[in-house]
Amino acid sequence: MTKSEHLLQIWNRRASPRPNDAAMSMTTRPGSVRLKYRKVAPAIWNDEKFRSLDDSAKLVFFLLLTHPSMTAIGAMRLTLHGLAVEVGWQTSKLQKAFESIRNQAMVRYDESAGVIWLPNFLRYNQPESPNVVKAWRGALEYLPEGKLRDQIMDGVRAFVETLPIAFGNAFKEAFGEASAKAMPYQEQEQEQEQEQEQEQEQEKLHACFALPDWVSAEAWRGYEEMRKRKRAPMTVYARKLVLNKLEKLRGKGHDPMAVLEQSIRNNWTDVFELRASTKKGQAKDVGLDKIDYSQGLPENKS
Repeated sequence: MTKSEHLLQIWNRRASPRPNDAAMSMTTRPGSVRLKYRKVAPAIWNDEKFRSLDDSAKLVFFLLLTHPSMTAIGAMRLTLHGLAVEVGWQTSKLQKAFESIRNQAMVRYDESAGVIWLPNFLRYNQPESPNVVKAWRGALEYLPEGKLRDQIMDGVRAFVETLPIAFGNAFKEAFGEASAKAMPYQEQEQEQEQEQEQEQEQEKLHACFALPDWVSAEAWRGYEEMRKRKRAPMTVYARKLVLNKLEKLRGKGHDPMAVLEQSIRNNWTDVFELRASTKKGQAKDVGLDKIDYSQGLPENKS
C-alpha cells in the first residue's frame, strides 16, 4: 500500500458518515445541501492535469472532492489551515499541494471568505431531477457573498443551460431572486471598469489633439456636444476625419464655422457643403454669430 492510499484510507475512516447521517436526505440539512456520494470518473487517471500532480496534491484533490462539507454545487466553506488540521498535516505542506492543484485551474479559492470551489464538479455529479436543482439554492446561501460566489453562480448557470429545459426552469424558479442580486452587480461592476478604462484611454488620446486656428473652438464644442446627444461621440480618429473634410470644404470657399453650425442645426453627425438658398422659404446658411437679433428674428426672403 502506497503512502497516498494509506492516507486516503485514514481520511475515509474519519469522514465516514454516522448511521443517522446516512438516513438523512440532502435537503434536510439547513443551508448545506450536501451529497451523500460523489462520482469520480476512472478517466481522471488519463487527465493530463491530474497526472502532472504529485502524490500529495492528488490526495488533497480527492479530499476536497469527498469532503463532508462539499455541497451539491461543488463548493464549500473551508480554510486550508482547517483542512490541514483535519488530516494531521502541517499547513505549509497542505498549502503547497493545494497550490499545485490551483495552478492547474482544478480548484478556486477565496481565502478571505474561506470558500473553495471545484469548477468541474457538476460535470461528473449532475442533478438527477429538476427538484435537485431547486435544492441548490440552499448551497448558494451557505456561501459568503463575494466575487467567487458570483463566479460559482455563473458556472452553475452555464452548466444548467446544457441540461433539458425542465432543469433550466427549475433553476430560474429557485435562483431568480439570488441571481438578480448577484449578477447585475457583477455585470455593472465590469461595465464600469471597462468604461473607465475606455475613458482614460480616450483622455490620453484627446490630450494629443489640438484644433487648427481656422476652426472656431466654440462651434467645435457645440458640434461635439450634439454628437454626444446622438450617442455618436467623437473618437480621435473621427476628429481627424472631420477636420480633413472641413479643410477640403474650406478650400472650396465654405466657412468652417458655418459648416459646423449647419450640422448642429440639422443634427448631422457629419459635415457637408453649405446649402444654397435656391428654394422658396429657405434661409441662407450663415454663421449664427453673424445674425443681428436686436431687431427681432430675421425674415426669410424669397
